[in-house]
Amino acid sequence: MASVPSYPYGYKLNFRGKKELHEEKAAVVRLIYQKYIQGMNRYAITWYLINHKIMRPRGDSCAWQYSMVSKILTDERYLGNDSRYPMILAREIFEAAQDVRQKEKNKAIATRHESCNEKRMYPFSGFIKCGSCGSNYIRGLQRQNSSTRKASWRCRNYRLKNEGKCKASGNIYEEMLEVVCIEVYNKVRRDWLDGKFLSNTKNSLSDSDKALDLLIHETIDQMRMADEARLQELQNDLNVLINKRTANDWAVAPLDLTDYETEKIKKHFEKYPMQMTKLDIERFKEVFAEIVALEPGEVKLILKNGTTLYQKYKPMRGQVKNAKENRSYTRKAD
Repeated sequence: MASVPSYPYGYKLNFRGKKELHEEKAAVVRLIYQKYIQGMNRYAITWYLINHKIMRPRGDSCAWQYSMVSKILTDERYLGNDSRYPMILAREIFEAAQDVRQKEKNKAIATRHESCNEKRMYPFSGFIKCGSCGSNYIRGLQRQNSSTRKASWRCRNYRLKNEGKCKASGNIYEEMLEVVCIEVYNKVRRDWLDGKFLSNTKNSLSDSDKALDLLIHETIDQMRMADEARLQELQNDLNVLINKRTANDWAVAPLDLTDYETEKIKKHFEKYPMQMTKLDIERFKEVFAEIVALEPGEVKLILKNGTTLYQKYKPMRGQVKNAKENRSYTRKAD
């Protein structure tokens, strides 16, 4: 197999071992730059060289590659600045080619698909959970045909082929998720307008809590009539009783923010009384805490105050069959 020369295409070694022009190959270098500046892209230039039977740098065939053309178009040694290499290109020609290359890069960045952005964050990122394994859903592109792809979401475990960790089936199109979110948001809004949005009632106090409350109130009554010497003693007793009552509350249940979140949701709809026609994800997340993907065709949406709603949607073709027959889908996280 022929080896690649250690010097750029367009040069050769003379009998003294120094680089000098290879006139035929130097002409090809100038041709490549000329074609590129005139608007022929690197792929087209590659095929041009192949079709015209021009030997590639290795010298063993005419099978030019895109990377070979790219390397020639960026090699500053053709300018002759290095005394070891005679000049093949004028500086204005080389710089004109670099301007074209920069324009190509700028265009590629401007038209690059969002999925190529490593730091991307999408509206539903971290917001959808798998109903089978509890993992986050991640975004991808679902191929529809040879020329189009649609954004969709799938369980991270299932997408990464972590066998046995997840029985989820199929993707959910992003546009379908948007429709579901709009429908459920507007349903909650209607419930609020109809007065159906009620806070949870508090549980009745236990006998021990009732006794502590009685002691607290009796101590407060005694403090109203106590002298200065007795007042400090009663204040200490009151602090002990209140701390004990607070400890009991935390032992029975953590802080209940249900009513607080319900009030926030009510205020949200007072601020936004009109129905949502196009998904505003920030507005949506002020009301909803999480989406749980159940079996294909159904999701569970959890409001900030803990209220749970279920919503049906039309799944992708074949997903229900795959879930029931092939994947033994389970709703462990439901």
